[in-house]
Amino acid sequence: MPASSRVVLVVEDSPADQEILRRAFRAVDIGCDLHMVLDGEAALCYLQQIAPYRPATAPQPDFILLDLNLPNLTGREVLERIRANPRIRHIPVIILTTTQAPNEILECYRLGANCFITKPPSFHDFVDLIRATSTYWFQFANLPPHSPPGPAPLQDRPLP
Repeated sequence: MPASSRVVLVVEDSPADQEILRRAFRAVDIGCDLHMVLDGEAALCYLQQIAPYRPATAPQPDFILLDLNLPNLTGREVLERIRANPRIRHIPVIILTTTQAPNEILECYRLGANCFITKPPSFHDFVDLIRATSTYWFQFANLPPHSPPGPAPLQDRPLP
């Protein structure tokens, strides 16, 4: 896949964690287009290209890094809605969160997570994580084609 077409969506409410992820992606230098949203509702609007998101500013991601502890809609709720929407259910979702609770891990896989990763303790470990994750998804995995742009059916849109 050409580097110019690589897109990652990060759903993370912590500005500090967002900055760590930005720096880690920059350090790995994989040439992807990194998009960040602060909560679950914004993630679903981005993925469904509902205002203020449009195809030109919200390209479909190749994979999603999703925190669980989000305002408005939790990461579990976002994952559930992604998997229920035929236009976006094929996008790989990687849970990236602080918990290591076995019941949380099991529930996320039950809901359709592709991977569950506990946030590492240091910036160096974040860089290693982003390098390994990006290498796997961009070099070894066969990613599904992107869905055609357009609004999702009304029943798939987040509630106001």
